[in-house]
Amino acid sequence: MNNPKQNFFLTKNNQKIHYKFINNKSPITIIFLHGLMSDIKSKKAKHLKNFVNKNKINLLLFEYSGHGRSSGKFTDFSIKNWLEDSRSIIKRLIKKNKIIFVGSSMGAWIGIMLIKYFYKRIIGFVGIASAPDFTEELIWKKLNIVEKNKIKKDKIYKLKSSHNNFYPIT
Repeated sequence: MNNPKQNFFLTKNNQKIHYKFINNKSPITIIFLHGLMSDIKSKKAKHLKNFVNKNKINLLLFEYSGHGRSSGKFTDFSIKNWLEDSRSIIKRLIKKNKIIFVGSSMGAWIGIMLIKYFYKRIIGFVGIASAPDFTEELIWKKLNIVEKNKIKKDKIYKLKSSHNNFYPIT
């Protein structure tokens, strides 16, 4: 079994992005895009590691700014930052390989947005519980006026969650 190399990638904004790369010397790389407030220690990531080692495919796992072992405070970032994190690390580390995106929840949304940058190299896309543009459709439209005003005033609202104690909404 090929052990993944753990490393940090420095973004143009000096954020350290934690990543692992499993190099099975394949012309294909699967890129895992995790969900909101998740990381690369998830069950999905572990299953992907087993899959790529069994099938001799490369795998890139990384954590967006403010997630996991990457630098920064979660509430200082947005989908725009996480898209740029993703685009930058892929551009730097996966120069020629064909790409298969595997996105979980918000990661699928990021994957959809990455298509325009890497469309010539993408040979597959898997969305798991895909949540494209969930901030507007699934969150903002369901907040009451008090919650919306709190976000506008305080710039953050702690939305109760069954997965975590809360999701900070900015």
